[in-house]
Amino acid sequence: MESKRRNFSKEEKEKLTSLIIKYKDILENKKTDSVSAGDKEKCWKTLTEEFNCSSGFPPRTTTQLKAFYKNAKSELRKKIAANRASVFRTGGGQQQNVLDESDPLLSIVVPQTFAVNNPFDSSHDLFAVAASPDDANVIEEQPQVMKKILHGN
Repeated sequence: MESKRRNFSKEEKEKLTSLIIKYKDILENKKTDSVSAGDKEKCWKTLTEEFNCSSGFPPRTTTQLKAFYKNAKSELRKKIAANRASVFRTGGGQQQNVLDESDPLLSIVVPQTFAVNNPFDSSHDLFAVAASPDDANVIEEQPQVMKKILHGN
């Protein structure tokens, strides 16, 4: 029976995040055909090889790296939801900011979180920039729009 693996260190998280950002176009491709699925598996194998070769960390499996990424995205979505809830909370008081705006995964998660673009919605102007996952670069280039999305200001 294999013992529990140790948690990811801060350096491992940073290295893996940089590799995920590097391959985000393949990893976040929403196509489900066999070619795309094969490309994703090849990408994960390449990413795992790069992660294990380029660092002095104990080797990690593809399954472990995928699980880390899935959990990191999930936690980030929860933080975004908590931030949005605090913006619209009634009763006064200060808004609680639980989101680390320097998190590099925001460029992946924010466009996915706010992908619905409805021209008839009263907040259309606020979310128009994050209309598709392809607009992640636009959000990175426009910090005032990112601030509006995350803080409602």
